[in-house]
Formats: sequence, C-alpha cells, structure tokens
Amino acid sequence: MKPFIIIKTLIALSLFCLPSVASGQSFSGSYLAANSAMSSSNFSTALKYYKTVIDQDPTDLKNLNNALISAVSVGDFKTAEKIASHYELISEQTETTQLVLETVAISKNNFSTVLSAKTQDPQLNSLIKQLTRAWAFLGEGKMAEAKTTFNEIAQNPSFTNYARYHEALAVATAGDFEEAEKILSGKKYGALNLNSRGIEAYAQVLIQLERKNAASDLINKVLLNSVNPNLMALRERINTNKSINYDFIINARQGIAEVYLNIAVFLGKSAEPIQVLIYSRVAEHLRPNHAPTSLYLAEVLEQIEQYELAVKVYTSVKANDPNYVLAEIGRAESLVSLNKAAESIEVLKSLSKSHAKYFIVHYALGGMLKRNDQNKGAIAAYSSAIDLASLTNQDNWKMYFYRGIIHEELKDFTSMESDLRMALQQSPDQPEVLNFLGYSLVEQKIKLDEALIMIQKAVLKRPESGYITDSLGWIYFRLEKYEQAVVPMERAIKLLPGDPIVNDHLGDVYWKVGRFIEAEFQWQRSLSFSPEEKEVNRIQKKLKLGLDQVLKEEQGNITLKIND
Repeated sequence: MKPFIIIKTLIALSLFCLPSVASGQSFSGSYLAANSAMSSSNFSTALKYYKTVIDQDPTDLKNLNNALISAVSVGDFKTAEKIASHYELISEQTETTQLVLETVAISKNNFSTVLSAKTQDPQLNSLIKQLTRAWAFLGEGKMAEAKTTFNEIAQNPSFTNYARYHEALAVATAGDFEEAEKILSGKKYGALNLNSRGIEAYAQVLIQLERKNAASDLINKVLLNSVNPNLMALRERINTNKSINYDFIINARQGIAEVYLNIAVFLGKSAEPIQVLIYSRVAEHLRPNHAPTSLYLAEVLEQIEQYELAVKVYTSVKANDPNYVLAEIGRAESLVSLNKAAESIEVLKSLSKSHAKYFIVHYALGGMLKRNDQNKGAIAAYSSAIDLASLTNQDNWKMYFYRGIIHEELKDFTSMESDLRMALQQSPDQPEVLNFLGYSLVEQKIKLDEALIMIQKAVLKRPESGYITDSLGWIYFRLEKYEQAVVPMERAIKLLPGDPIVNDHLGDVYWKVGRFIEAEFQWQRSLSFSPEEKEVNRIQKKLKLGLDQVLKEEQGNITLKIND
C-alpha cells in the first residue's frame, strides 16, 4: 500500500468508528453473512456484518459501498455519512457518496454543497440534480436563479411537468400564491398533470387566495373515486371554516424532499427496488415525520419483503395525523406477512373502535377476518363498511362482492345472490362478479340461461382469465352442450395448465364427447396438482368407474336424500 493511502486510511479510521457485531467475529464469516443478508434485502443484518468487515479491512470499496447502501436503506444517515466520508477519503466520489453527503448537508440547510456540485447531461439523474439545485437557490434566497433553473429544466419536454410543478411549489413557499395558482391551473404554461399531492398543493393555494369553494370542488372530484386522508382532512377543515395556513411545502429542504418523493413514486413500477428505496429514504431524512412519505416508504419495504422495517415506518405515523388510519391498515398487513395474524386483527379491531366512522377501516377488518376464516365477524365488518360507505356515496360494490363470497362459503346462497346482484347494480360490468355469480348459479343448477349470459359477458371483459373461461366451458357442460364446451375448456387449460379443477373439468368434457382416453389423462393430471381431498376421491372413482356411473350414483344419492 502506498504511504499516502496508509495515511488516508488511518485518518479515515479515526473518523469512522463503528461498533462491530462481535469482536471475535471472523472476517470470512462476517463477509459471507453480510453478502447473504444483502442479497435478500435484509439491510439491517447486512449493515451489522459489514461494520465488522470494514473494521478489519477499511479499504475494500465494494464492501464500503454495500455498507453505505445498507445504512441508507435502513435510514441510518449518521452511519451513512461516516461511510461516505471514509469512502471519499480513500477513493473518488460516487453517485451514492455524493447523494448521502448532499442529503446530510441539505438536512442542515447547507445548500452551498448542492450549488457547487457539477451537473450532468439531461438524464433522469440530472433531473433530480437540477430540481435540487433550483430549490437550493431558493434556500439561499435567490428566487431569480431558482426560476431560471426551473425554466432550463422545462426545456426538456419529458421534464416539463416536474419543472412547473416544483416552480409552483417554490413560489408558493415564498408566499406568491397568485403566481402559484397561475402555474397549477395551467394559465401560465399550459395544463399540468397533477397527482393527489399536486391537487392538495393546488387546493391549499386556492384557500390562501380566499377561494375555498373552488378548493372544495377540486377536492371533491378526487375523492369521488379514491380515499386520500390529507384531502379528506383538508375538506373537513374547509367545511368547518377552520383557519388554514399554507403548509404543503414551507422551505427549500422540504422542497428537495418532495423532489425525491416524486421521483421515487415515478420509478416505483420500473426501477430496481433498491433505487426506489434509497430515494424514499432521502425524502424521509429531509422531511422526517411526513406521513405521505412514510406510507410510500413502507410500501417499498413491503415490496422487498422487509416487513419488520415496514412495521417500524408505519408505527412512526402519529395518531393525530390524517394518514394514521392508512398507516395502521398497512401495519396490519405487514404483521400478517410476519405471521402475526392475531396481532394484525387486534390492530384493526382497535382501529375500528377509535376510528369507527371510516368505512375503509371496517373494510380492511372484514378482509383480514375473512383471510383468517372468521367469517361471521367478517360479515359484520363488511356490513358496517357498506353502511358507512353508503352515507357518503362511496363506490362499495367490492364490499358487497366480498360479503357475497363469504355467504357462498357459508352455503347461504340467498344472501350471496342478493349481495352479488347489489354489486352488479352498482357496477354492472365487473367480470369477477359476473363470473362468480354465474358460476354459483351453474353449481346450484338454477337460472342457467341467465348464468350463461353473465359468464359470456365476463369472458368478453377478461378473455385472458383462465378461471372465467373455465366457467364458460363448465356452464355449457351443465347445459349438456358438450361439443360447445370443448373449445373454452381447452382454452382454459392453456391459460391455467396447473389448476386441478380446470384439468378435472376438461376431463369431464372429453368424457362426454367420447374422448375417453384423453379424459382419463386429464383426471390423472388433476390428481398430480393436489386437489382437495373430496375431489381426489371423486376423481379416483371416475378413473375406476367412468364419469357416467359416478354421475348416476350421485343422482341416486340425491334422490334418496329427497325421499328421506
């Protein structure tokens, strides 16, 4: 090792003192454990072991980088800052080290670090840097330079919407609500594509301009088809004539946090989860205790199956925050993933008492109870959700649908049919409802002509659904139109080749059209896919006696029960 590298390393070690997992931990053991944890996105464990690895070899850049990523991923920016500083002492700056050190500087309102950084070509990474730079100018009190930067960003058509949205937030932060309204309304630069956060910002701006009715109209349009706690709380404050100060973004640090949150959401469905997680953690660090950021961050953690970290983030949302309800529902879901179903149910039961007026709470509780085979409790919860949703004209066809499914499981076919027809009354073209009700009528051998129309309609809506296509084939079977059943059943088996029920159905259809060898083959395939025990017995009987004899015996048993 060169002398100057030794000196740099010694300096770095004096700055970078991290507690290791265990003083006696072997390097190879810690290295393997760290890499294994990293590969499974278990960043908390990875960081613990990387600390031991770095203590023993503080010059390995790969390990330093992995430790840095792990630290950011768990939100430990204190450790991340030490690692990034150490890394840059012994090597060149990287995108990740720059991001960490800039984030720490911004969190301390030190915007000069951002303004002195080099910009790159107009790529996504450059969009973040340029938006951050514009907000940094605002943080330095240089609004003219901030506006110039926003204008430069807007020259790229792919970035125009982001540039103008953040320009509107920047001028609103400075108190120029008239200018912000012109931008958000589209009067100045043309229409903007605003998500729910953009709508919230716009509504707050309108309120500052004493246009509360316009703000209410804007909010109401969004809430017709979605649940947004911030907008609901804002609407309630408007309706009760409470004083509302602009607090959407109040400083440059929060503006930069909004940049990272926006980009994380944008990348959420296309980029590597780790990148989305890092940007989300940056947003969280720059704007701690910001519930919308916490909710999104927790969702990202759930996607990579880091449920304990997700629970921790959900728990950080305060009980007096409008987003508390969604946070508790999210926490309940993560607890289930941690095999803590009982604890999850208790979270939702408690929430249904403390926030009884929210239909979404009872809806979530109904779903959780159903998943845990507590059907009676689930019906009661769904019923509460339906009643509450009806009071505010919320779309509640799903609640009727899921309650109807439970009634079917309980063999209460009258209640099932009533619920499913209510679901169709509210949303006539839902293929899942059409299929479920149609299939149930087929199984009961009633109203078969209506059932056929329902399932045909469902197939048109979802031609790639194997289950719905299977239903079409099966109703033709029930109607004794065996030749017509062949094509949809063969299509269903292509869509769901490993489903035991679909294979069994195709076997029955083949038998009825005289293709006996193929029928037996499909029944054998069905057995290989582990059907339910009662179906296993029936299929084995079909293989031994043939379908006709089985059906004859079953019909005889039904007749005996009726006579008894």
